[in-house]
Amino acid sequence: LGSQHSVSQEVDRFMRSQSTEDVRYEVSAMGNRMNSSEDMHAQGGQSFDTNTDLSATDSDLAQLETILQVTLADEYKARAEYVALVDVYGEVSPLVELIQAETKHVDALTRLFEMYGLDVPADNGAEFAVVPASLEEAYQIGIEAEVYNISLYENYLTTDLPTNVETVFTHLMSASENHLATFEAYAAG
Repeated sequence: LGSQHSVSQEVDRFMRSQSTEDVRYEVSAMGNRMNSSEDMHAQGGQSFDTNTDLSATDSDLAQLETILQVTLADEYKARAEYVALVDVYGEVSPLVELIQAETKHVDALTRLFEMYGLDVPADNGAEFAVVPASLEEAYQIGIEAEVYNISLYENYLTTDLPTNVETVFTHLMSASENHLATFEAYAAG
């Protein structure tokens, strides 16, 4: 659900907007979301450092903001691509349900931004939406995207996050596991 070129452009744009030197992104050859660090090392990509310690300083708030920006951008892209797929292929399952789910994910992350007094980034997900040639291809890319999304939340959950952020990330990871199972079922026919 996307292209390497689009992901590369977004990552470059996001990195230019960051003041934190220690945030590094991996650029994948797959879909709208980036692969895990292990996959990237195997593919010769750059690593994505998700090991952040948040212990209540101003820099910790900046790190939390970066984490929230990364996760929100991922949810924006996913939702925009499902919308683009529905525009092309019609209101088919599971796409319509996934749009609703991704909207809930965006809302949950937006609430975290607001709770911490952080500016919510604009939704530019539509800029990166790419529609594959078939729904079958979309399902396969969706599988890859959900595997990445799960690993993203898993990695962040190994860091020292505020309890409310940890709770939201745990729920979003569980939802991504459900989305993965859905894509796998549709891909299998």
